[in-house]
Amino acid sequence: MTAQASAAAGIEDPGRKLVGVLVARRQQIGVRLGLCFLIALIFQSLSGIGPALGWVASYTFIQIAEQFLFRDVTTATRLGTARRIAFVAAMIVSNVAFAAFGIAEAVGAGTWGLLCAGLLWSGAILNGAMVSGDSRVALMASILPPFLFFLAMPALVVKNGGTLEIGTAILAGGALNGVGVLAVWSATRRLFVGAAREPETARRALIDPATGLRNRNALQQHIATLEAAGRDDVVVAAIGIDRFDQLPARLATKFFSSGSHSDTEKARATLAALSATVLPAMEVRRLIDRDDRSDAEVVAERARGTLVLTRRNLESYLFNDEIIRLLCRDAAKSEVADQIISTRTQLIASKGGNADDFKYVAGETYVACKRLLQLTNPGNGAKAFMRDKLAPLVSPGTETFKQLHEDIFEFA
Repeated sequence: MTAQASAAAGIEDPGRKLVGVLVARRQQIGVRLGLCFLIALIFQSLSGIGPALGWVASYTFIQIAEQFLFRDVTTATRLGTARRIAFVAAMIVSNVAFAAFGIAEAVGAGTWGLLCAGLLWSGAILNGAMVSGDSRVALMASILPPFLFFLAMPALVVKNGGTLEIGTAILAGGALNGVGVLAVWSATRRLFVGAAREPETARRALIDPATGLRNRNALQQHIATLEAAGRDDVVVAAIGIDRFDQLPARLATKFFSSGSHSDTEKARATLAALSATVLPAMEVRRLIDRDDRSDAEVVAERARGTLVLTRRNLESYLFNDEIIRLLCRDAAKSEVADQIISTRTQLIASKGGNADDFKYVAGETYVACKRLLQLTNPGNGAKAFMRDKLAPLVSPGTETFKQLHEDIFEFA
């Protein structure tokens, strides 16, 4: 999986979101404790020195305990269900403890204490949204405790001589603050999620989902880049295999005829360079006839990655004795097989060719097969005859197939 895909997957994983919040909280512990000490120092005049010191001690203990219990968690950690519940519980306890100082202020300083309590709880709600990352669970654990403390506001106002209407208005203000924070958090989350998904969406637009290879769009983009760079030697090979997704990868092989020995090397080099960028999973190999090459030349070609046929040429496989006998058998004229083989041999001898160079007399052999077997529509020429009539006879179980398979795949 790519880095972009991993990031996009992480956005949808609640467990990973909680881990991110946990790691961030551990890094922010100094900020939380510093804020706790500062609030106690400034507002101890409202709550009293005793309640302020007690609050600092309890809140500090909770932070240190959380730090200790989850000290082994990193961004690569996968939290089990039990540890997720434990972390959420720790967050709730921490936020309850923090918001509790507002009660001490309200009880200890009357109207001014109520004002400071409202500020404390509103700030806690806003801070909860800021530090909850992308996790809804962490958000709820952060903002619910101070919001629930707001529910005590009407009773505290009445206790300090105010009216129920004033207390309800302050409560409504706290609720409005919570709704606004949720709206801002939700909008921010959508923004970050969209930004994180954008690279993965762009990557998938250039990938075929069935194979994982670059698709037509990627090919067109690469060709456009080459054209913009002034390249005029671009070769495009269109590869199409029926039911490709049902084939094992090792059978997904396509052959292209590229002409002479030098032509095949030029086409191989160009196609290999293109496939390295557009189809990185595709391997390009060069296949040539043996012709008159010596054993040493064959070894040298194979060492360079070139596939070399064991026999002289492809026609030596298609017009050999085994395939001719199978052709005659399918035509229900097995008795003429020896006559066709003899005709082929005599034609080579009369032209002074090599005994195994069936390519040299492919046209005449094709005519002999058509005449002696009385074939109807055998193909308009020797090449069509080899492709449509002889090639299908090279099937698993024949010696010819075995030899071709070894030449192409065993040496690959």
